[in-house]
Amino acid sequence: MIASTSNSNYRIYSRTLHQWLNVSEEIYLDHTRFYGAFRKRTQSHGQCCCPRSKAWLCDGDCLTCEFRTVGKQLSLDYTAEDRNGKPRHPIDDLPDETVNIPCAAEKYELKKALYELIGRLEPENQLICQRIMEGKSEREIAAELGISRSTYTYRRDKLFQVLRKQLATYM
Repeated sequence: MIASTSNSNYRIYSRTLHQWLNVSEEIYLDHTRFYGAFRKRTQSHGQCCCPRSKAWLCDGDCLTCEFRTVGKQLSLDYTAEDRNGKPRHPIDDLPDETVNIPCAAEKYELKKALYELIGRLEPENQLICQRIMEGKSEREIAAELGISRSTYTYRRDKLFQVLRKQLATYM
């Protein structure tokens, strides 16, 4: 892209001419700002992998640049060998995002049963469950209930035992 040999002599490298061009400070600064911003933008979009040490080569002509990454992505037809020498397709590495319907239905039924049980609890136990779901700490919940932290943890553990026992058919 650009190199400066001294304070008064500014030079820009031309990739097409394969030579350095002497330019004024104003042209040098304009060139630096424009192509620096251009290079950073293409790098943030994953289209350029130009190392900082080669930034002086950037002239905005990405189609002929050796550091261009666009168009070099692998197609799903491409195969490569894994460590064992077996062919491996890129599609093998894609995550399976299909929903397991029986599992989702079980979770829904468990959640529904849990909320029904919580609705039938004593008000203090309902409050404990509600505060836990809100993400409050043990100290905050104990202070809100006006009890010590150890008393709170004892009551919480007893409550969880009851819930586990009643929800045992879902687990």
